[in-house]
Amino acid sequence: MDTDCRLNISGGCATDIGAVRKVNQDAVFFQCLCQQGECFAVGAVCDGIGGMQAGEEASALVIEGIGQWYSQVCCWIDIPNADQDVLFSHMKDAAEQWNRDVLDFCLKRGIKSGTTMSVLMILRNRFYILHAGDSRIYRYHYYLEQLTADDTVVRVHNGKERVYLSNYLGKSEQLHFTSVCGGLKKGDLFLYCSDGFYHRLQETDVRGYLNDYRKRLPLEQICRKAVLQMKERGETDNISAGILIAGALKSRIGFL
Repeated sequence: MDTDCRLNISGGCATDIGAVRKVNQDAVFFQCLCQQGECFAVGAVCDGIGGMQAGEEASALVIEGIGQWYSQVCCWIDIPNADQDVLFSHMKDAAEQWNRDVLDFCLKRGIKSGTTMSVLMILRNRFYILHAGDSRIYRYHYYLEQLTADDTVVRVHNGKERVYLSNYLGKSEQLHFTSVCGGLKKGDLFLYCSDGFYHRLQETDVRGYLNDYRKRLPLEQICRKAVLQMKERGETDNISAGILIAGALKSRIGFL
């Protein structure tokens, strides 16, 4: 595993209201800062809970919180020397505040609302994930691997099995999330997306994103193209996706 070299991070994200929805309850984020050849990047997707009020405001509120946290960290971080695990703990503490922000929003409005949250942080040669809900983060390196597990339960309603969301921000004062971390390899592609995107996702699609990247298309443009592709396949939900790639083009991505 090549985790000792310096890795450049490229990224982009896109969202679309979809074919039939009146409101886009998805929100996405990507930012990257590099110092002395080392990078600190964050990508995130939030999907407001369907069937609840103001899901689009809940997801936007959390993405805003993630953006504020990232900007604050960028003001003081020494990327080449920062302790990776300590910064991840700092992000976990911030996630507790993002959950409280959603709860306070619901209390002030007298409503019940919530949002999924899948956050990917990369610092130098390691990646970290915080996850609650059924949005997803994948990694592709020779094959597609789902790094997050859907927080869902199956229940019988009117004689039929239905899938229900079991965890999200805004559900309770105690935030429950899963975390994943690991070493970053040159050529890793990370895809974070809402359920409106992954319902019709195929592994060959991801190889296509890499081919487009090899052709030097900006990742934001690749994300927009990917989102529209899912829409053309008949997806009716809101559709959102972000892509992060570790390493530079051609010679720095060994398997391309």
